[in-house]
Amino acid sequence: MSFFKNNEGIKTAELKLGDFDQIWTKFCFLDESGSLSNRTDPYFTIGILKMSMPYYLQSKILYERSRRNFHDEIKFNKISEKNIEFAKFIIDSLFEVRSIYVNYDIKYANKLVTGDKNKLEIVEYLKAKLGTKTFTAGFQNHNFRIFVEQDNGHD
Repeated sequence: MSFFKNNEGIKTAELKLGDFDQIWTKFCFLDESGSLSNRTDPYFTIGILKMSMPYYLQSKILYERSRRNFHDEIKFNKISEKNIEFAKFIIDSLFEVRSIYVNYDIKYANKLVTGDKNKLEIVEYLKAKLGTKTFTAGFQNHNFRIFVEQDNGHD
């Protein structure tokens, strides 16, 4: 596997910021949600997006942010009627690079959240894109994986 898409003669030590569009290695974005010590919301999630050339995704999202004049951070707990279409755009964009993340379905199934209509719409949109009815038992296909570790509630 080549480190660069083109121009394999560039040495890693000689990389410049302008070389970003030549890098062809896998890149990961990592985020977490929840807490291991919260008894009322016992789900801790780690989401990882792994992709080649992430600047394509970033560029597409930045362009759309500018076009829509939307500059707030997209956080799942802030999904509303105001930003739901932009959230769907991001999901569609993630599918183009074959990388995505979600845990609200599990919380809803276990009655830890009441089920905000906009958040549920995003979860249903994501499940429809993946062709699954639920994430509660985990899910896996060729480019997406959810692993659910069941805790019996004992310390």
